[in-house]
Amino acid sequence: MSLGAGLPFARPARSALTLAAVVLGVTTVTFATGLATTMTLFEDGGKGAYDVTVYAGGYVDGKQVLPVHGDRELQSLLGSLPGAARVTARADEDARLEGSAQRIVFEGRRGPDLPLDDVLVRGALDAPSGRGRGRLGLPAPQRGAHR
Repeated sequence: MSLGAGLPFARPARSALTLAAVVLGVTTVTFATGLATTMTLFEDGGKGAYDVTVYAGGYVDGKQVLPVHGDRELQSLLGSLPGAARVTARADEDARLEGSAQRIVFEGRRGPDLPLDDVLVRGALDAPSGRGRGRLGLPAPQRGAHR
């Protein structure tokens, strides 16, 4: 009678494949359980939270209606409302890029917990990087050129 302790050494390829299958199975179960838990937490994270959009100004009967309060005042007033966790000010502006026929819309945001913080506004378009291009990869403007 034997315990079979010598079998893994008698058939090393079979033992290696069995071990690989067990490791792969454990890894798959661990990954699937973690993914399911993460997705459940992600889904439950937004419960009870609402995204509300408030437009400052607009048009009534073809006439423009401007807000009574300034931009920062409105943001402060909306942030002071009960239950308001975060207030983000947002503005869109159409722009024209010299040499391009495509429409460009700049979007600016101000407020806490912005995903990109101030990454997009660092540097300047016309700051030379040594190859005749600005930091954003656009050609640097020529001195004396019309802006």
